[in-house]
Amino acid sequence: MDNRYSVDTVTESLVKRFRNKYKTGQGCWEWTAFKDSEGYGWIRKGSNKEPVVAAHRLSWIIANKKDWPTGLIARHLCNNSSCVNPDHITPGTSQENANDKMISGSATFRRLSCVHCRLESGINNFNRHLKVCS
Repeated sequence: MDNRYSVDTVTESLVKRFRNKYKTGQGCWEWTAFKDSEGYGWIRKGSNKEPVVAAHRLSWIIANKKDWPTGLIARHLCNNSSCVNPDHITPGTSQENANDKMISGSATFRRLSCVHCRLESGINNFNRHLKVCS
């Protein structure tokens, strides 16, 4: 197991710092500290020599008082990567996360270009198009 996400390594000091780095609202708790380019919040566990951890996973660990499940990713049920509300976060597989994105319409697809007519389309429409165009 990744020791960064063990409930045994969560200190009172870390919890206190964590609670000062988000704003609560009607639903999502918006992370206001450091975020990466995709909007995910990160927090250092202690000194500069200690690792950073994903704020949304830390929130879930604090709320549930148990380790993050090994091999699972965090699914944001609200589709807001900056949210740290533990009610909006659940462990799951990559496939479950992809399914969530498809259902919510937040999935992004690579655009493909038809070799016959140069039409550009997302993967779902592209396969259908190739049957007609080729």
